[in-house]
Amino acid sequence: MKRTLKALSITITLGVMIFSICPSEFPVAKNNQMAVVKAQKALTKKQAKKRVIKTLKNSGLYNPNYFLDYAYKEGDYYVFHDYEIVISPGSGSHTATVNWYKVNKHTIMIVPEFP
Repeated sequence: MKRTLKALSITITLGVMIFSICPSEFPVAKNNQMAVVKAQKALTKKQAKKRVIKTLKNSGLYNPNYFLDYAYKEGDYYVFHDYEIVISPGSGSHTATVNWYKVNKHTIMIVPEFP
C-alpha cells in the first residue's frame, strides 16, 4: 500500500532553519518516516525561484516589495538573493540584503543563509 503525504516542513538543526520543500505528493516510508525526496528532473532556475517564493508565502515571510534574484550556482544549488532597495532622500539609494536562499536542484531543499 503506497501512502502519500503533502507537506511543507521547517526543520531547525543546530540553530539553522531549513525549509524542506517537497513535491505536492511524495511517498512515505512504511515506518512513517519521510523518504528522501528527489525531483524526477533537476529543477530549473525559474522553478527554483518559484519554490522559494511559494515557501516564503506559506511561512508568512514573503514581502512583495523585496526582490528575489538568481545570484549564482554552487554545486547542486541555485543561490538566490532576497533584498530590498532603500531610498534615502538626499543621499541616494542602496540595497539591503534580507536573506540568501540555496535551492538544491535535485532534492528541492531550500536552505536560508540567515535563520
